[in-house]
Amino acid sequence: MKTILLKIKNLCLLLVGFLLAFHTTAQEFVHPGGLHTLEELNRMKEKVAAGESPWIEGWNALTFDWKSSATYGMTSGARENANYRQNMNRDAQAAYLNALRWYISGDVAHAEKAISIYMVYANTVNQIPSGGTTDILGLGGIGFTAMVLWGLRS
Repeated sequence: MKTILLKIKNLCLLLVGFLLAFHTTAQEFVHPGGLHTLEELNRMKEKVAAGESPWIEGWNALTFDWKSSATYGMTSGARENANYRQNMNRDAQAAYLNALRWYISGDVAHAEKAISIYMVYANTVNQIPSGGTTDILGLGGIGFTAMVLWGLRS
């Protein structure tokens, strides 16, 4: 009986030690792959609204890119095994650019376009890409841009 109590005591001490160690070393997670911080996006929004250079020129270039249009038409990139790299990359770019346009302009049509692109992939891709013209990076682009929009939700 004494051995069991000693084991329980040691286990409790070990658990408390882990909890204390975790608590003292915990810090806010910053995703290493993020292209923009919220602070940077807010600065872009502010500078574009003020028409300041070079932000307004960058904004104008963004609005002229056909992939940033809220009427962007997907090029049948979503397949069950995500086996169309160029289409996935183009769709990922379109989703990202539309998410940027939504955040900076507030035009919900661009958020809806980005979300619709993500949903096509979410409802279609059902396996890890393999073989053929596959590039998992294209699918990763869809995932990354979805994280950007998720992080910016209000």
